[in-house]
Amino acid sequence: MTHQPLHIAAILRDIRAAKAVQQQLQQKASREELLNRMMNNIRGSLDFDEILQKAVTEIRDFLNVDDCNFSKYIPAHGDMGSCWEILQQSKLPGTPETPKIYRTLAAGVISEKLLDLQTVRIDNVSNCEDRKVRIVLRRFGVKSIVMCPALLGDEVFVSFSCANYQQTRQWLDEEVELLQTVMEQLAIALNQADLYQKAESRARELEEILRELQRTQGRLVQSEKMSSLGQLVAGVAHEINNPVNFIYGNLKHASEYSQDLIQLVELYQQYYPDPIPEIEAAAGAIDLEFLLTDLPRLLASMKVGADRIKQIVHSLRNFSRMDEAAMKAVNIHEGIDSTLLILQNRLKVKSNQPEILVIKEYGEIPLVECYAGELNQVFMNIITNAIDALEERDRQRNFAECQGNLSHIRIHTTLVDHQDSPSNPVSKQVQITISDNGAGIPQNIQQRIFDPFFTTKEIGKGTGLGMSISYQIIAERHRGSLTCESQLGEGASFMIRIPLQQIPKD
Repeated sequence: MTHQPLHIAAILRDIRAAKAVQQQLQQKASREELLNRMMNNIRGSLDFDEILQKAVTEIRDFLNVDDCNFSKYIPAHGDMGSCWEILQQSKLPGTPETPKIYRTLAAGVISEKLLDLQTVRIDNVSNCEDRKVRIVLRRFGVKSIVMCPALLGDEVFVSFSCANYQQTRQWLDEEVELLQTVMEQLAIALNQADLYQKAESRARELEEILRELQRTQGRLVQSEKMSSLGQLVAGVAHEINNPVNFIYGNLKHASEYSQDLIQLVELYQQYYPDPIPEIEAAAGAIDLEFLLTDLPRLLASMKVGADRIKQIVHSLRNFSRMDEAAMKAVNIHEGIDSTLLILQNRLKVKSNQPEILVIKEYGEIPLVECYAGELNQVFMNIITNAIDALEERDRQRNFAECQGNLSHIRIHTTLVDHQDSPSNPVSKQVQITISDNGAGIPQNIQQRIFDPFFTTKEIGKGTGLGMSISYQIIAERHRGSLTCESQLGEGASFMIRIPLQQIPKD
């Protein structure tokens, strides 16, 4: 016999409230986790764009919205007047495109609210009571939106916006508070980033000022050095020139007088072939026949020496150009030749050094408008460096190696076409290429060769100003270019280009 239950007892509990509380706690924990993660990201970077990009991406993913962006208010934007510009944006694929810049008038009342630092919160645009707001948002295809404004510094208005285009959404108070909290932290972080960027910009400006001061110092030092050298050279040339002119001028008369005396002696020998014993003894003592033959040669040799001294004096004056500080048209070949003549002592053969050949390949170059003294200084610096490099290379070779591959410096001049831009006409430039067949310049040194105070020479042998000053003379004073090309083992080439005529600076 079976027994049937007479009663069934059951206990029911409503756990919906507990689940709601649990869900709220989970959401709160998630929001706090998001805020902590974002704060760490913000603190870990001082890059303005990076901070914004991470923020809009994190918020869009967390709130699961179609569009999240960060905008900045611009009081005036050309003909557009005041406007809002989207600085960073994160959108779901397929979301309608919206303009990056939109006028304040187009945003209407929404812009006024944001500039008044009021949060705009609309769950359903169709139910929005403000007709103007409804028209503005529908124009952009927005179904629901929340916008949190903030003030950066004292005058920069920004806005953090989340929008849906596919469906409406009821924005929770916690979500709006989250956006406001994020906006507050972003405002602080962006202010710090802005200060950091301003500090970096200022640091770069100060660094550039320091470099310019170094360049100016180098120019002043070298300018004073060259000015003193130029005055010394010009003074020496002037002092030498006076006695040389005296000697040179009298050599002509001395030669004429000697010829007259020789002819007179020859007449005496013709009409008095038998001199008295005393005259014959005196003629033998002075070796009259040799004297009559050698005296013209001696005077001719003295004239060659005087010519050489005059040429050196002319080269010294031509190199210093102390009386030609202004820009004028000159023959650059004369400047190169003067420089080579001054450096002749370093080029010729010595007991411990073979001769350095100079190969001139001069083209048909008209007069060039330039600062002649400064341009000669550039020639001097480049050729001197080439000689230094060749001497250093030759010291590491034996006599047979030096003879088998003689050190040489090649100087090539020509005219080339030049055009600054497609809109400017083609002009003529003179190109001077000074090359050597030395050991070459390593790539890492080529990159710094025109830097002020950079030198590879031993202390006391180089200041590091020569090539830097040369670059400034060509690039700034003559609006030209100075470049270097080199390969190890194949020598180095310095190419100078300057216009035939200088255009006055604006």
